[in-house]
Amino acid sequence: MIQRLRWAAYSSIGAGLIHGIAVGLHAEHASAARAFLVLAVLQIGWGIAALFSSHWQVRLAGLGISVAAIAGWVD
Repeated sequence: MIQRLRWAAYSSIGAGLIHGIAVGLHAEHASAARAFLVLAVLQIGWGIAALFSSHWQVRLAGLGISVAAIAGWVD
């Protein structure tokens, strides 16, 4: 189980870095750039937290962040 959490953490950090790049690419749309910035900070922050903690609260936060990212992408 811990190994899967580690992979999720690394994946979240990678996704956060990609969303960080998207901030600059969407600079002409202020609301989109802000959304990408918030998502990047949350994903990178969660990834780092998940590398050091496997508490259920950390896992639940990761699930919430991922659901929000997918909902924003689908919308």
